[in-house]
Amino acid sequence: MVVTGKHSAKASGALDDLTEVLRREKFPALYTTGLRKPLLSSCEEAAALAAEKKAAFVVGIGGGSPLDAAKAIAALAANPGLDREGFSKKPGNPPLPIVLIGTTSGTGSEVSPTSVLTVDGVKKSVSGPELYASLAIANPAYTGTMSYNTTVSTGLDAFCHAVEGYFSPACDDITGYLAEKAMPMVYRGLKMMRLKWR
Repeated sequence: MVVTGKHSAKASGALDDLTEVLRREKFPALYTTGLRKPLLSSCEEAAALAAEKKAAFVVGIGGGSPLDAAKAIAALAANPGLDREGFSKKPGNPPLPIVLIGTTSGTGSEVSPTSVLTVDGVKKSVSGPELYASLAIANPAYTGTMSYNTTVSTGLDAFCHAVEGYFSPACDDITGYLAEKAMPMVYRGLKMMRLKWR
C-alpha cells in the first residue's frame, strides 16, 4: 500500500520513481491519498483495505502526516479488529514492513518510532520500536519542488528538532554531537534561502 498526501509525492518525483520500481519488480500497488493531518478513522479504513488485499508492506511518501499515517496503517493492517485503546498500546502482531520516503526536510518521521494522528478531534501519538521504518529514503532531490514558505518552515522544524535533541534530558554523547553539527548546518541553509529569494 502506498500512502501519500495531496500532491507532494507526485510533484517531487518520488511517486513516479516508486511506481517505476514497483512496476519493474511486478508488485501490484494500492494507493491511498490525501492523508494530510490524518484521522485515525482514515487510517483504519486504509488498513482494512490493506489487510483485505494482503498488502506485503506499506510505503509512505510526503511530509510528516503521510509518513505517520503509513506507520499507523502498517500496525492496524497487521492487527485486524484492533480497537483504539489497543492501538495506543503495543499491538499483538508486529506491523507490516514500513518504507518511508520524505519530501520535506523537517519532519523526522522517517527516522522516528512515533505516529501522530487525530483521534476524536485531538492529536495523539503512539510510539514504539516496532514503528521504525524498515527502510527510510532521504533523497534531497525530492525536496526541490517545495515552495519557499514550506522550505523555510520545514527547515525551522529541522532546526527545532536539533535544539530539542540537544536539550533533552535523554541527550547522550552521540545525540549531542549530532545536534551540535546539525544546528549550524540548518542555520546556514536557512540563511542561504533568505539570500536566494531576495
